[in-house]
Amino acid sequence: MGLYPLLNGVFIDHAPILFEKGDSLDIKYTMQRCGKVEFNEYMTFLHEGYKSNAVNLENQYTGSWSFQL
Repeated sequence: MGLYPLLNGVFIDHAPILFEKGDSLDIKYTMQRCGKVEFNEYMTFLHEGYKSNAVNLENQYTGSWSFQL
């Protein structure tokens, strides 16, 4: 999965993304299916993907998704 952040309609290629009051963040994404995922790899993905309520695009899970420029 490729994630492409847009801050106020402008592509952002660096982190951290600094927000101000009234800013709009959109995320465009692409998905590519590469086959069936093993159970343990899927559980690791879910753990990494949902362990925080805060937006942090610097994290990467190299098995299934990553932040791409």
